[in-house]
Amino acid sequence: MKRSVVTGAVLLGIAVLYWYLADGIPKSPMSGSVGADGLPKLLAICLGVLSLILIAQSVLSPASEPAAAAADVEDTGDAEFTGEGFFLALKMLTIAVVYVLILPVLGYAASAGLLLLAIAMFFGRPFGFQVLAFASVGAVMAHLVFVTLLGVRMPTGFWPSLGWF
Repeated sequence: MKRSVVTGAVLLGIAVLYWYLADGIPKSPMSGSVGADGLPKLLAICLGVLSLILIAQSVLSPASEPAAAAADVEDTGDAEFTGEGFFLALKMLTIAVVYVLILPVLGYAASAGLLLLAIAMFFGRPFGFQVLAFASVGAVMAHLVFVTLLGVRMPTGFWPSLGWF
């Protein structure tokens, strides 16, 4: 079995799971015909369709001879796995996992600020006033848009127990 068929099947399974999880998003009384689950479901549909296209493309394409294909490719040394891309993706995944873990503890506003700070530094910005201002203003703006303006309930963290919010 071709690797791309297996990859397509795994991605199709992820699309189905994503749809199922998106279907569990609570319905807001403020939502119109498209609720909070609209975008995640659209993404699940897109992933599912692209997965099916990958599977169909793999199944319908003629099998090529590995030796003949290898003979046509000039070895430039670019195909060597250095792991750099893998470790960059792993760092970004770590940032996302830490965000999800600290969200219920610190609350949405503080977690969003730390997320923006981590992403700015991930992309090479040195820690300083500009990065802190970016993270702070971004967190305040996200809180104002989602919590105040749209009325989306976000985790508050431990702050209410201190009597601050």
